[in-house]
Amino acid sequence: MTACQSSQLRASAEDIQNGTEGQVAAELILGNDVPLGVYFIAIKADRISRPGMLDLYTLDAELEFPVAEHSLGSPADAYEALAVGATEVRDDSLASYSSQGPSNDGRLKPELSGPAGVSSASYAPGVFDGTSASTPHVAGAAALVARGDAHPAALKDRVTSPAGTTIEGIAALESAGFRGGVIAAVTAAAQRSAELGRA
Repeated sequence: MTACQSSQLRASAEDIQNGTEGQVAAELILGNDVPLGVYFIAIKADRISRPGMLDLYTLDAELEFPVAEHSLGSPADAYEALAVGATEVRDDSLASYSSQGPSNDGRLKPELSGPAGVSSASYAPGVFDGTSASTPHVAGAAALVARGDAHPAALKDRVTSPAGTTIEGIAALESAGFRGGVIAAVTAAAQRSAELGRA
């Protein structure tokens, strides 16, 4: 991996990555007092026996051509991890910064998403943003379900307005058989994940 500014080589990392036990499958370019500007990064796989996935991460820098797919990092890509994505509270769209799957071995990730950009006493008068806001929402919902004193459908009724927009949308999903489709999709994904884990 090399980093160039204009035509000048600024840094490179060329450790051998051949799968030998104990190797860290990563290259790192780190520098102090790096001049501001546009850098060109080149990554080359040499003498490989099979296709591979190369991930490029930056710290305090913007990529000109970011790709959302496969942007999920560790530990969210672990088999036993439940990854949470962030959605914008204003319109429920996926937040631009929220990492996306699938994992490099094809598993669906993140499994759940929760709202971000929410009101919070801790962040007032601003908003609580990021997956750091989404994760407590998902954890709270899971805790309510795990407590077991109410069916998930009853919990849904507690947090939706009667005759409101959300309940109307849920009714349309139910009439289209959405719940059965989700159950089938989650079951199929879990079974495939288990198969991949045994491979």
